[in-house]
Amino acid sequence: ISVNPHKRLGHLDDFLRYCDDLDRAEDELLPPHVYRIARAAFTALVRTGKSQSILVSGDSGAGKTEACKLVVACLARLAPSGRAGATEAALGGALMLEAREFVEAWGNATTTQNKNSSRFGKWLAVELDAESAIHRCSLQPYLLERSRVVVHGPGERSYHVFYQM
Repeated sequence: ISVNPHKRLGHLDDFLRYCDDLDRAEDELLPPHVYRIARAAFTALVRTGKSQSILVSGDSGAGKTEACKLVVACLARLAPSGRAGATEAALGGALMLEAREFVEAWGNATTTQNKNSSRFGKWLAVELDAESAIHRCSLQPYLLERSRVVVHGPGERSYHVFYQM
């Protein structure tokens, strides 16, 4: 469970250090945060070799997109450092974040509740190689609100891409 405070809280450095320290004992966990969830999934994947899933859901404007960005950033930081593949993993994480901006332009729109509301669902898959570095990522959009292309309510807009061209 996470809450969208609509502002940065200033504890980001603590969470980044926490995210980096995979040797930290399980009983030294920080309070609930998306980095904690991402780290737990990453650690479980590395330890067990079994696929892990993180479901992010909530009402419009609850911070789902921002939470997903933080999960991806944390996974990119957790990629092995000082070993072969670390540079590629960091680059893969950066590319995921940049690609997300492109996808959002095609699938996000202004609504009365949110200036950057996702109007579609997303399935993001991050695959790791044998060294736990990011090997491949894919983003599958689904349930796109097609009617928004031609009609939208008062105070709302069509997809961002039509205003960015």
